[in-house]
Amino acid sequence: AREFDMIVDFDAEERVETDDDGNAFFSKSGVDTGDGGYRCRWTVTGRTAKDGTWEYRATHWEKADWSGYKELGTEKSGFDDASGDTWWETWRQVYRRENGNASGDGSEKSGPALIERSADKWARDKHKKEWQEKWWERYSDAGLVERGVEKSGRQGVQAWWEKWGEQR
Repeated sequence: AREFDMIVDFDAEERVETDDDGNAFFSKSGVDTGDGGYRCRWTVTGRTAKDGTWEYRATHWEKADWSGYKELGTEKSGFDDASGDTWWETWRQVYRRENGNASGDGSEKSGPALIERSADKWARDKHKKEWQEKWWERYSDAGLVERGVEKSGRQGVQAWWEKWGEQR
């Protein structure tokens, strides 16, 4: 999805505002750069209760470098003391080339293109019940496909887990 469709403003000015109840809204954006043409545009938004009893935070990013690596991602998290719930989730979509070698001089060597989509979600309630789910899909332009899921849960000394995957 394009940033406009997701209502993500990577160029927003930093701001902190307070509503009529004293709860804070915050927003901050930036660009990080590094070796090999690395560039990451990011933005963080969220709300926090006046008394600190709840919070919600969302981070969105776009990463790229000269090797052709590209990544879109988001991480969301929050807690609510009244319900006892706490949670986070991360979503990523990555495009890269296997064995890519970008020297920055235009002489790239690259293998097959790969696209990977993944998610990792975790939550815990006031009774200390925990749940986690991870899933991923990997596709190559050579026609290879890999999919998998890992799920787990826990309550006290009881725990369960399951794992599934396939390759074609």
